[in-house]
Amino acid sequence: MDEPTTSTLTPIVVELGGATRAPDATPRSWGAQLWRRYVVEVRDDANARAEAARAATRPGLLDARAAVVLVTVAVCLTFTEFATRGIRGSELHQLGVWALVQSAGYLVLPLVVTRFVLRSSLGDIGLGIRNVASHVREYAVLYAVAAPFVVAVSFSAAFQDKYPFYDLAPGEGLSHRIWIWWVLYAVQFFALETFFRGFLLHGLVPRLGYASLFVMVVPYNMIHYGKPWPEAIAAIVGALALGSLSLRNRSIWWGAALHCTIAGTMDAFALWHAGVIL
Repeated sequence: MDEPTTSTLTPIVVELGGATRAPDATPRSWGAQLWRRYVVEVRDDANARAEAARAATRPGLLDARAAVVLVTVAVCLTFTEFATRGIRGSELHQLGVWALVQSAGYLVLPLVVTRFVLRSSLGDIGLGIRNVASHVREYAVLYAVAAPFVVAVSFSAAFQDKYPFYDLAPGEGLSHRIWIWWVLYAVQFFALETFFRGFLLHGLVPRLGYASLFVMVVPYNMIHYGKPWPEAIAAIVGALALGSLSLRNRSIWWGAALHCTIAGTMDAFALWHAGVIL
C-alpha cells in the first residue's frame, strides 16, 4: 500500500505557537460567532492599530495626541452643557437653538482639531464613505433588536412625560414646526455620532487600542442622566454596540442613521400615546 501523502492526511495538522494540533472542525454556535466577529476581532484590530502607531510614532507623541483629544472633548461637552442655558422664546426657537448649539459643539472644534492639530483625515474618524453600503445589514439587525424595547418603554409614564421633545400646542397636530424640529434633531444626532463614535473613539485608538471603546462609553452615558433611567442604561449598551461597529467598519454613517431612526420611533410612539397620530 502506498504511504499517505501530506495532502491526503485528515485532519490537517497545523502549527500554532510551536505546537501542533488538528484544527477544530466543530461548527461554532451563532453566539460564539457573534462574539468572535464583534468582540474578539474588533479588539484584536484596535490593539493592532495601537501597536502599529506605537512602532511608527516617537515616544510621547501618542500621549500628547490623546491629551489633545480628551481636552477637546472636555471643552466641547462643557460648551454644549452651558451654552444653551437660559434660552427664551417659542418651543421651536428653544429646541432649534439647542439642536444647533449641540451640533456646533460636537462638530466644529473636533473637525478643526482633527485636520489641523492632529493632522489626520476625516476618514480616520469614521467620516469616509468607502464601502458604506456594505454595512447596512448590521445596523438593520440592531434596529430590529432595539425597536421592541422602545415600544415597551413607550408605555411608561416617564417616557410619555419626556417625549416628544417638541411639546405640541393643543390641537397643533403634525404642523410644519415639528417637521423643522425633526430635521434639526437628525442633524444633532449626526453631530453626536461624529463626536463620540468618531472623534473620541478613533482619536484614542492609537494610544489606548480597544480600551478607547470603554473610555467613550462613560461621557456618552453621562449625557443621558436627565432622561428616564431605562434610557440611561440603554445608552451604555448602545454605546458599546455602535462603538464596536464603528471600530469594525471605520464608519459612523449608519450609526447616525440608526440613532435617528430609533429617536424617530420614540417620538412616533409618544405622539401615538398622546393621540396625535393613530
